[in-house]
Amino acid sequence: MKKQLQLFLALADEIQLSACLKAEIPGIVFLNDNVWTASPDCRDGIEECDTGRVYLYAFPLETLPLAGRKNGDLEGPIAGCVVQILRTTEKDRILLSGRIAAGIDDHDDQMRRIVDNVWTCLRHVGKAGVVRPDGRIDRNYLVGHHALRLLKEKSLRIADRAIGMYYEPTA
Repeated sequence: MKKQLQLFLALADEIQLSACLKAEIPGIVFLNDNVWTASPDCRDGIEECDTGRVYLYAFPLETLPLAGRKNGDLEGPIAGCVVQILRTTEKDRILLSGRIAAGIDDHDDQMRRIVDNVWTCLRHVGKAGVVRPDGRIDRNYLVGHHALRLLKEKSLRIADRAIGMYYEPTA
Protein backbone atom coordinates (compact mmCIF):
# COMPACT_ATOMS: atom_id res chain seq x y z
CA MET A 1 0.00 0.00 0.00
CA LYS A 2 1.23 3.47 -0.85
CA LYS A 3 -0.34 6.55 0.61
CA GLN A 4 0.75 10.17 0.39
CA LEU A 5 -0.54 13.68 0.85
CA GLN A 6 1.02 17.05 0.09
CA LEU A 7 1.14 19.35 3.14
CA PHE A 8 1.00 23.03 3.95
CA LEU A 9 1.71 23.18 7.69
CA ALA A 10 2.67 26.17 9.82
CA LEU A 11 4.88 25.55 12.85
CA ALA A 12 1.80 25.56 15.11
CA ASP A 13 0.26 22.85 12.88
CA GLU A 14 3.40 20.71 13.27
CA ILE A 15 3.20 21.12 17.05
CA GLN A 16 -0.47 20.11 17.01
CA LEU A 17 0.24 17.14 14.72
CA SER A 18 3.06 15.94 16.99
CA ALA A 19 0.78 16.12 20.04
CA CYS A 20 -1.96 14.18 18.26
CA LEU A 21 0.49 11.53 17.08
CA LYS A 22 1.83 11.07 20.63
CA ALA A 23 -1.72 10.71 21.95
CA GLU A 24 -2.86 8.29 19.22
CA ILE A 25 0.31 6.18 18.84
CA PRO A 26 1.94 5.35 22.18
CA GLY A 27 5.71 5.13 21.96
CA ILE A 28 5.98 6.94 18.61
CA VAL A 29 9.49 8.15 17.81
CA PHE A 30 10.26 11.23 15.72
CA LEU A 31 13.50 10.58 13.84
CA ASN A 32 15.43 13.64 12.70
CA ASP A 33 16.25 12.53 9.14
CA ASN A 34 17.45 8.98 8.43
CA VAL A 35 21.26 9.28 8.50
CA TRP A 36 23.13 9.80 11.77
CA THR A 37 26.73 9.75 12.95
CA ALA A 38 26.42 7.45 15.98
CA SER A 39 22.81 6.56 16.77
CA PRO A 40 19.30 7.49 15.62
CA ASP A 41 18.54 11.13 16.39
CA CYS A 42 15.18 11.06 18.20
CA ARG A 43 13.26 14.24 18.95
CA ASP A 44 10.13 15.09 20.95
CA GLY A 45 8.13 16.16 17.90
CA ILE A 46 8.24 17.17 14.26
CA GLU A 47 8.83 20.78 15.25
CA GLU A 48 11.95 19.78 17.22
CA CYS A 49 13.67 18.36 14.15
CA ASP A 50 16.23 20.58 12.46
CA THR A 51 16.17 18.88 9.07
CA GLY A 52 13.60 18.90 6.31
CA ARG A 53 12.86 15.20 6.79
CA VAL A 54 11.22 13.47 9.73
CA TYR A 55 10.49 9.77 10.00
CA LEU A 56 7.76 8.43 12.29
CA TYR A 57 8.58 5.10 13.92
CA ALA A 58 6.08 3.39 16.21
CA PHE A 59 8.05 0.42 17.50
CA PRO A 60 10.82 -0.01 20.10
CA LEU A 61 13.86 1.91 18.92
CA GLU A 62 16.04 -1.20 19.33
CA THR A 63 14.10 -2.81 16.46
CA LEU A 64 14.76 0.02 13.97
CA PRO A 65 16.56 -1.51 10.96
CA LEU A 66 19.93 0.20 10.53
CA ALA A 67 22.65 -0.09 7.91
CA GLY A 68 26.23 1.10 8.18
CA ARG A 69 27.59 3.45 5.55
CA LYS A 70 31.16 3.38 4.24
CA ASN A 71 31.98 6.55 6.18
CA GLY A 72 30.75 5.00 9.45
CA ASP A 73 27.39 6.77 9.61
CA LEU A 74 24.18 4.87 10.29
CA GLU A 75 21.29 4.90 7.86
CA GLY A 76 17.69 4.14 8.78
CA PRO A 77 14.77 3.15 6.56
CA ILE A 78 12.75 5.56 4.41
CA ALA A 79 9.69 3.32 3.89
CA GLY A 80 8.12 0.10 5.14
CA CYS A 81 8.29 0.51 8.91
CA VAL A 82 8.35 4.33 8.95
CA VAL A 83 6.17 7.18 7.72
CA GLN A 84 8.17 9.91 5.96
CA ILE A 85 7.44 13.60 6.37
CA LEU A 86 9.08 16.15 4.10
CA ARG A 87 8.45 19.34 6.00
CA THR A 88 6.77 22.42 4.63
CA THR A 89 9.25 25.26 4.19
CA GLU A 90 8.72 29.00 4.13
CA LYS A 91 10.56 31.26 1.71
CA ASP A 92 9.75 34.92 1.10
CA ARG A 93 6.33 34.61 2.78
CA ILE A 94 5.43 31.59 0.66
CA LEU A 95 4.76 28.20 2.21
CA LEU A 96 6.23 25.58 -0.08
CA SER A 97 4.49 22.22 0.14
CA GLY A 98 5.80 19.34 2.14
CA ARG A 99 4.64 15.76 1.92
CA ILE A 100 3.74 12.82 4.10
CA ALA A 101 4.11 9.34 2.62
CA ALA A 102 3.89 5.72 3.65
CA GLY A 103 4.87 2.72 1.56
CA ILE A 104 4.07 -0.50 3.36
CA ASP A 105 3.53 -4.16 2.61
CA ASP A 106 -0.14 -4.88 1.83
CA HIS A 107 -0.20 -7.64 4.48
CA ASP A 108 1.34 -5.57 7.31
CA ASP A 109 -1.80 -4.98 9.40
CA GLN A 110 0.10 -3.41 12.29
CA MET A 111 1.71 -0.79 10.07
CA ARG A 112 -1.59 -0.19 8.27
CA ARG A 113 -3.21 0.69 11.64
CA ILE A 114 -0.34 3.08 12.39
CA VAL A 115 -0.74 4.78 9.01
CA ASP A 116 -4.50 5.04 9.59
CA ASN A 117 -3.82 6.73 12.95
CA VAL A 118 -1.39 9.15 11.30
CA TRP A 119 -4.04 10.09 8.71
CA THR A 120 -6.62 10.52 11.48
CA CYS A 121 -4.28 13.03 13.13
CA LEU A 122 -3.81 14.84 9.82
CA ARG A 123 -7.59 15.30 9.58
CA HIS A 124 -7.51 16.89 13.06
CA VAL A 125 -4.86 19.45 12.17
CA GLY A 126 -5.98 20.48 8.70
CA LYS A 127 -8.40 20.38 5.85
CA ALA A 128 -7.83 18.57 2.57
CA GLY A 129 -8.18 20.56 -0.62
CA VAL A 130 -6.73 23.59 -2.35
CA VAL A 131 -7.98 25.58 -5.31
CA ARG A 132 -5.80 25.32 -8.39
CA PRO A 133 -5.24 28.31 -10.73
CA ASP A 134 -7.80 26.77 -13.14
CA GLY A 135 -10.43 26.80 -10.37
CA ARG A 136 -10.49 23.04 -9.77
CA ILE A 137 -10.16 21.62 -6.25
CA ASP A 138 -7.15 19.39 -5.65
CA ARG A 139 -7.74 17.10 -2.64
CA ASN A 140 -4.15 15.78 -2.67
CA TYR A 141 -3.11 18.73 -0.49
CA LEU A 142 -3.83 19.34 3.18
CA VAL A 143 -3.72 22.85 4.65
CA GLY A 144 -3.19 23.08 8.40
CA HIS A 145 -5.68 25.15 10.39
CA HIS A 146 -2.94 27.55 11.54
CA ALA A 147 -1.56 27.88 8.02
CA LEU A 148 -5.10 28.57 6.82
CA ARG A 149 -5.46 31.41 9.32
CA LEU A 150 -2.21 32.95 8.04
CA LEU A 151 -3.43 32.61 4.45
CA LYS A 152 -6.71 34.34 5.28
CA GLU A 153 -4.77 37.15 6.98
CA LYS A 154 -2.77 37.46 3.74
CA SER A 155 0.45 36.90 5.74
CA LEU A 156 1.45 34.00 3.49
CA ARG A 157 0.78 32.36 0.16
CA ILE A 158 1.07 28.67 -0.69
CA ALA A 159 2.79 27.00 -3.63
CA ASP A 160 3.81 23.51 -4.67
CA ARG A 161 7.49 23.00 -3.88
CA ALA A 162 8.27 21.02 -7.03
CA ILE A 163 6.48 23.00 -9.73
CA GLY A 164 5.96 26.41 -8.10
CA MET A 165 2.21 26.48 -8.82
CA TYR A 166 0.33 28.79 -6.47
CA TYR A 167 -2.85 27.63 -4.77
CA GLU A 168 -5.63 29.20 -2.77
CA PRO A 169 -7.34 27.61 0.22
CA THR A 170 -10.80 26.18 -0.28
CA ALA A 171 -13.75 28.11 1.14
